[in-house]
Amino acid sequence: MKLKIVSLFANSNKDRIYGDIYNSSEDCLQAHPHDEVLHGFGVMNENTKLLVDASDDFYRSETAAQRFIDEQLAAASTSEKRVSCQMERGCPEPVTHLDQDGWAYCTGHGLQRRLSQPCRKLRPHELNRLKRGDQITKY
Repeated sequence: MKLKIVSLFANSNKDRIYGDIYNSSEDCLQAHPHDEVLHGFGVMNENTKLLVDASDDFYRSETAAQRFIDEQLAAASTSEKRVSCQMERGCPEPVTHLDQDGWAYCTGHGLQRRLSQPCRKLRPHELNRLKRGDQITKY
């Protein structure tokens, strides 16, 4: 997801809390001619061209908007899940195999499991699903 800081305008009553958000000061003034116009920043998803829902919508400073972007990028980089081998607690090897009951194993333990129960090597798209935290639906 590519995020971008955009300039925004919002109307405000005397309480200086923003109301509706606009892309231009002219649109804001036209809709709210008696309100103060606040200038601020938002975070837009460049793919959808929409403001990011998780953001505060309207940041008073560009620094605050950038902080939100940095937090989102940090969260995305750590969102990859670590699936561990289920044959032996603490096995440090990456998961590569799946048995017919849905248990995941590293290569060594998967080959060992195959001696007593059907166990197959995971396909690349299945490994990606596991890393995202999704389930594999079929053996």
